Amino acid sequence: MNTITKKILLEIIAFLNTKEIKEGDIYLKKAYEKVNKKVLLSRLGELLLWIDPKHHFSITNLEKYVIYEDFMDQQTIEEITGEYLLVFKYLPELKKIFVFEDKHIKFNSSLDKKDIQEIYHFVEKNYIINPKYTTRYIRP
Repeated sequence: MNTITKKILLEIIAFLNTKEIKEGDIYLKKAYEKVNKKVLLSRLGELLLWIDPKHHFSITNLEKYVIYEDFMDQQTIEEITGEYLLVFKYLPELKKIFVFEDKHIKFNSSLDKKDIQEIYHFVEKNYIINPKYTTRYIRP
């Protein structure tokens, strides 16, 4: 895994667990200035849960992360899509790992299977969800 990918993942993991940007954060600091904190937390959290093997089930699609559910209305889908567009716009280094396409996200085609496996193992080893910050959010 290249150093940029590793640094981005470490910054995301730390941010999701502390809800704060650290002094040494290079990539997230720029995005944090432009994107709402809640948007960053939710969208980056969803991406990390998707690639965290601890959360894989038999129905988990490992090829792509579909950003909507069948029960969502069009307005909600557009809102989520817009939020992901913002995250990818202001955190362009994320494109080294992921590609955002129409209503789904997948791994960048420049990554081979070995690279993707390294990412899975890195996230599995390093992403321990801090129970202090877990909540159950129910949309009104």
